[in-house]
Amino acid sequence: MATSSNRANSKVKVAVGPKLKIVLQIVLVLFAILVINSVYLSVISYIEWLTDKILQDQIYLYMFLLHLVLGLVLIVPVIIYAIIHMGNTRHRRNKRAIKAGYTMFITAILLLLSGLLLTRGIPFIEIKNMQARAITYWVHAILPFIVIWLFIMHRLVGPKLSWLAGKITIIATIIVMAFMAWLQQDTFWPKVIIHDEVNPLFAPSFAHTSTNKYIAAKDLDNNQYCKDCHQDVHEGWLNSVHKVSSFNNQSYAFAVNNTKKFLQQRDGDSGAAKLCAVCHDPVIMFSGEFDKDIDFSKTEIGQAGITCTACHAISDINSVRGNGSYTLTIPQEYPFTRSQLPFLQWVNSTLVKAKPEFHKVSYLKPLHKTAEFCSVCHKVALPQALNHYRWLRGQNHYDSFFLSGVSGHAVTSFYYPDKAKKKCADCHMPLQTSDDFGAITESLTGKAQVHSHYFEAANSAIRYLNDLKSDPINSLLVGSLSIDLFAIKQDGELAGKLIAPLSNDNIELQPGKRYLLESVIRTVKLGHAFTQGTADSNQVWVEINVYHNGELIAGSGGIDEQGRVDDWSYFINAYVLDKHGNRIDKRNGEEIFTALYNHSIPPGAATVVHYALNIPPELTGEITIDAQVLYRKFDTTYYRFFAEDENKFNDLPIVTIARDRQNIIIKDDARTKLPVVSDWQRWNDYGIGLLRSKAFKQAEEAFSKVAQLGRAEGWINLTRTYLQQGRIAEAQNALSQAANDKEFRYTWQLAYFAGVIDLQNGFIEKAIENFSRVYNTEFENARVANFDFSKDYRFVTMYAQTVFQRSKMLTAAKQGEYYQKALRLFKHVLDLNPEWADAHFGMFQLYTAMGDEAKANQHKALHQKHKIDDNAHDTVIAKARANNKAADHAAEAIAIYELDKLENYTPVNKFIKNNNIEIE
Repeated sequence: MATSSNRANSKVKVAVGPKLKIVLQIVLVLFAILVINSVYLSVISYIEWLTDKILQDQIYLYMFLLHLVLGLVLIVPVIIYAIIHMGNTRHRRNKRAIKAGYTMFITAILLLLSGLLLTRGIPFIEIKNMQARAITYWVHAILPFIVIWLFIMHRLVGPKLSWLAGKITIIATIIVMAFMAWLQQDTFWPKVIIHDEVNPLFAPSFAHTSTNKYIAAKDLDNNQYCKDCHQDVHEGWLNSVHKVSSFNNQSYAFAVNNTKKFLQQRDGDSGAAKLCAVCHDPVIMFSGEFDKDIDFSKTEIGQAGITCTACHAISDINSVRGNGSYTLTIPQEYPFTRSQLPFLQWVNSTLVKAKPEFHKVSYLKPLHKTAEFCSVCHKVALPQALNHYRWLRGQNHYDSFFLSGVSGHAVTSFYYPDKAKKKCADCHMPLQTSDDFGAITESLTGKAQVHSHYFEAANSAIRYLNDLKSDPINSLLVGSLSIDLFAIKQDGELAGKLIAPLSNDNIELQPGKRYLLESVIRTVKLGHAFTQGTADSNQVWVEINVYHNGELIAGSGGIDEQGRVDDWSYFINAYVLDKHGNRIDKRNGEEIFTALYNHSIPPGAATVVHYALNIPPELTGEITIDAQVLYRKFDTTYYRFFAEDENKFNDLPIVTIARDRQNIIIKDDARTKLPVVSDWQRWNDYGIGLLRSKAFKQAEEAFSKVAQLGRAEGWINLTRTYLQQGRIAEAQNALSQAANDKEFRYTWQLAYFAGVIDLQNGFIEKAIENFSRVYNTEFENARVANFDFSKDYRFVTMYAQTVFQRSKMLTAAKQGEYYQKALRLFKHVLDLNPEWADAHFGMFQLYTAMGDEAKANQHKALHQKHKIDDNAHDTVIAKARANNKAADHAAEAIAIYELDKLENYTPVNKFIKNNNIEIE
């Protein structure tokens, strides 16, 4: 009773005393500013979501910094005020006000805590998981409304509430929003900068900068800044060929320095070499240094390579013509990016981590996730400015992939994946587990991952010469091809009796006889042709060795003591010539004129290599045939050039891509009973290789075997074979057989080849109907696999030409409709490939028929520019063939390679072992 009496008689404490009132005013003012700031930030976020446009800029980032500062500053006064205020009022009778106040305090603490959790950079409390951050963000976004509502409830059940402060806050918010809109008008309504097709600063490349001016080297070469948050990504890049793309790459430095020297002597300046620099030396070129007549190999800027910013600051893909057809825009920096003060560096880091969205959209745009992004440097044409001859197509990974079955665009591919691959990164930048700050998490409990930046491919030499590590999770070269010792033919002739398919059971041959051994090499896990890129200096060859009782009795593809591969080996490369018939052997692209041959294998295709095998008369027992496809980045000739040592031993790594082995019994009364092999794909690959070399009779035999094994692929490939020979009736019959197989997956090919046959038979309207179905991908299984045949611009060109052909048969009243349809199709083709000569010729014909002489002449000129020039090539090729008998032999459509005793050469495996050559 005494306690109760004392409590009743005690003086009631003032809820908000004079000193506490100052704290309250500080809290309310800070909160009002924070509300105005938050409204601005929220409006920007909402408009970005609504328009899918990024409106954040440096002003926005300073406003966000203010948001962080205000939030952090509020923590202490809010807690001080709340504790004292609750202590002063805990015995008040107005329980509703007390409950609302307590709830408001708890909600305010949760609001501040969620803000702290989102503010990464503060030890122990940051959240990295993307899904957890998203949940925390929405909690942080919703809680302010609850706090305001609870504050109103708290005051409504207490002393009278004044609305003046709220009104002032609303008016101030409107004023601030209007002011910010004026201040950021260049961000909200950006000025359009007009770019000419070619910027003289960077010609003859197609590169641009957003300002049409040079970019300071320091703005492009800032990898250390990136490393702080992306350690694993940086580690991958540091060991990638992208890092050593420039004058820190011995092979490139040799070639580009020679090119610059050649151009300086020929033209009086070396500007045309910027075609190389735009992709190999972006820091040097965009900073304006490349014009200097120096060797950058010994300079700091020459070591930069393709930096993080050089790729991630690309803001636009100007076209799909390659040759550096991109625009560089240096993003606005976060506050204090360049500061050397540790505290301000921490503030900058915290800003980036707390608000990474602006960083993401600045450095990782949707275009970075496309194959077109890679096309800007992995598609090359040699312009007249470089070679003083004419436009020539150079290396082209992009179109090789784009027109493949792997991409789901090619109508006539031999093979297709279950799902189309849409970008190069699917293979070359796989996900890897990472603790990087910028790692991606798929779910609340998922592992954090980043895309590998090793850019794993085939350049084993540069890794070796620069002591770079390989990607630990992604090896693409080994297994990219397969080799199959598939067949033997009697009498050593293509037309000899076929013994196939080979297996290790019961294959018997007679001594003293000559046989033809046929190996099938196929691209297996590639989305583009093999070999690509520097196909003229890549050294890929087939080695065949024949052993009897462990002794080598014959072979092809051996290597000499200096590491030179026998010239009479079968090489999977391109043999490129200058205008004098000499081989391009110094990477001297400025002198390229034509190719003697190109043995590259398209994706999902195969080639057949033929070997003559003479069995010695005295031989009995068993022989073993070993076959392997070997890869070395540079041949000895080019290695010696860039090493500047004419006697250089070739110690570059040798990679075994694929291998096969076949045991054969040698006996006088040899009788081979072939096993029943149901592997239709071996027969199919064999037929594909024969078809590509125009061995039609043998291809027909192989595809007939496929059909006999119950596969419609045999019938569809027989259709191809007959069409190439003009055997239309047989093609129609084979196509009908394929159509009868309800299990045949490639149903679009039925419509396509039906259209081709209709066209050959003069049924043009029926051909158009079939082509229309293919163009619209009207096949459920194709759509499920994400295929889109409207992007096969070779097919679309044929479709457009067919529509135009039909127009010629119509009255003038109906011609216009077909003219417009053909025009739309041709324009679609040129959107996909502006340099496709056949489409330009079609447009020339079409505009001529339409009476538009100016546009007809424009496309006629473009057709002349981009078409293959065969006029002067015959003389050059004849000279090259006369000068090099091994190359002359390799240039034959069907060449037979002799398996001889290796007198001056040794098997590759023995060479590797004897010389401790690095292998993979």
